[in-house]
Amino acid sequence: MNTALFLPTNPGGSKDEGPVSEVHFHAMGTEIHLISVRGSSQLMASAVERIRYLESLWSRFLEDSEVSVLNRSAGRPQIVTDETLALVERSIEAWRLSDGCFNPCVEVAMAANGYDRDFKELELVPPRVPSGRAAPSPQEIVVLHDTNIVILPAGVRIDAGGIGKGLAADYVVDLLISSGATGALVNVGGDVRVAGDPSSEAGWVISIPHPLQSGVELIKFRIEDGAVATSSRLKRRWRTSNGMAHHLLNPLTGQPMVTKVVAASVIAATGWQAEAYTKLIFMRGITAAQLPANIHALAVLDDGRFVATRGVEEMVE
Repeated sequence: MNTALFLPTNPGGSKDEGPVSEVHFHAMGTEIHLISVRGSSQLMASAVERIRYLESLWSRFLEDSEVSVLNRSAGRPQIVTDETLALVERSIEAWRLSDGCFNPCVEVAMAANGYDRDFKELELVPPRVPSGRAAPSPQEIVVLHDTNIVILPAGVRIDAGGIGKGLAADYVVDLLISSGATGALVNVGGDVRVAGDPSSEAGWVISIPHPLQSGVELIKFRIEDGAVATSSRLKRRWRTSNGMAHHLLNPLTGQPMVTKVVAASVIAATGWQAEAYTKLIFMRGITAAQLPANIHALAVLDDGRFVATRGVEEMVE
């Protein structure tokens, strides 16, 4: 599961829909899928470049990224771009929305658990003893809008991975629509954001693969303007001396979450919000999560059961 798929029934578009541009490429450590309706090839090139630019700002695995520089400057003011300022602000807001189940300050704990380099390089490193620790609260992070200054408390390091893909999808959809496309879809490793005219008569139809059954579709539904984020504890896994670990950490312990939820998908207005709420589902489960009325969710448990909010049932194809 970890990847939501767009299912076009008419990939080329009809005459009434106009030309549809589509591109696949790799960035942000995952696969990217972009679709624009009535957008020029130059606009699509700009969208690809935008993704790569955001990766250059936010990746903790690039020494000269703004997130890396910010982490090394903890305790001191650091001037950042508008995009990184927004990332920090959205991260703090996501922490509030998820009641602390999402926490951007898990970078130290993530590295202590062994996830301290690009995932494709982890298999080349001998298993290490994990030593995660509780993540500090992000409420002491200072954001100064007038000067684009961010100040991390001393010893605090942030990780954009929790909402970065969703926020990137939001940014690129906004770029495509504001620059002339009448419709857009951006899929960043399973975090999907759509807006405007769909590229097929069926609309924007999203398919979620079953996390426990290879090649089997779990659910298919239609959305209009909005986002779907999908997370799984079966995807980004690595070996430690204590066994397998996964990337979804419990901020209270700094260790991989111990949860019955195998995978969760959330439908929200924006990608970054959807990503934040997936962490709430993993920590609390759907029935105890107390989601807002406009947030819809589904999850697969380790015993194979499928649970969903009523809102999802109304969107199923």
